[in-house]
Amino acid sequence: MVSSMPRVTFNEFCHRHEQLKKAWGDPQSPFLSLGSNEQWALHDYYCPGMGLTTDGLKIRWRSLHEKPTSLHQRAGRAYAKLKPHLEGSVYGIVESDKRAKSGKNVEVVVHGMVHPELNVELMAGAVTMLGEQLRQEANNQHLL
Repeated sequence: MVSSMPRVTFNEFCHRHEQLKKAWGDPQSPFLSLGSNEQWALHDYYCPGMGLTTDGLKIRWRSLHEKPTSLHQRAGRAYAKLKPHLEGSVYGIVESDKRAKSGKNVEVVVHGMVHPELNVELMAGAVTMLGEQLRQEANNQHLL
């Protein structure tokens, strides 16, 4: 006899949605401790970036249970990994500074956060900043 993995109840789904919604808005978001695939699984399952009402959450929860997919397991694993951060037993993201004594070999660690919807203004700002940085570097090379 094969036992199926227990599914999240509607009340637990709502609780997790609220937890993740709160974490999503935090500038030091625990989402940064997850890989992009784990973040996508949480967004796809719990929709923390969407302003869903209780009725909207109920519709989403029901649609998740209409047909079995691996999303249940992927979101559950990602949530389990994030849970200590959400409960406050782990706070913040640990970053390491691995500069060599000479200061030449610097490792930069970048933590990405997925966004279910594209923020065009933020993207345009990033591209503009990149263009300014490249122009400044080109000007510095000409001065040498």
